[in-house]
Amino acid sequence: LAIGFLFLGGGTHSFSTSNSAIAALLITLYPRLPTGPNDNRCHLQAFRHLYVIATEPRRVQTVDVDTGLPVYCPLEVTVAETEYYDETNYCDVTPCLLPERSVLKNVRVCGPRYWPQLIKITPEDKPWWRSGDKTDPDPFNGGVLYIKRKVGSCSYSDDPIGCQSLLSRAMHEVNVLLHF
Repeated sequence: LAIGFLFLGGGTHSFSTSNSAIAALLITLYPRLPTGPNDNRCHLQAFRHLYVIATEPRRVQTVDVDTGLPVYCPLEVTVAETEYYDETNYCDVTPCLLPERSVLKNVRVCGPRYWPQLIKITPEDKPWWRSGDKTDPDPFNGGVLYIKRKVGSCSYSDDPIGCQSLLSRAMHEVNVLLHF
């Protein structure tokens, strides 16, 4: 079970705090464990796998609309105020795990290389992502956020520190050709 908890969905899932998720975890972690693999007197084998019901996908990945390739992109995530903590903003780079939908207020694409995009989240009692249907209006459909790179900017994988642009890259290629 420990390995299963550690690698939930290959690192793309996390445990939910809904009542049904807590109940599934309690059934899975029932304290009276069997003495052997065939011992089903106290705890059925199937109950050991109920922890999967308590998980929900939370990974978000950004994809460049022009190339269709996944890209790194900074996001500013705003977590709504609750009775335990104030409204909080933090920055993360995709692909990343987002907090639960019930406490998530908005997600904003930030940084100088991509066009800004603000996604306001309405709390729902639905899972993060639905079937993956392209006609679904949910911006996190399938865990993918489509973004547009600004003209003249390189992606973070091509230029991690931001010293190059498409113009400097073209000038470098011209200089290489002139020296031959």
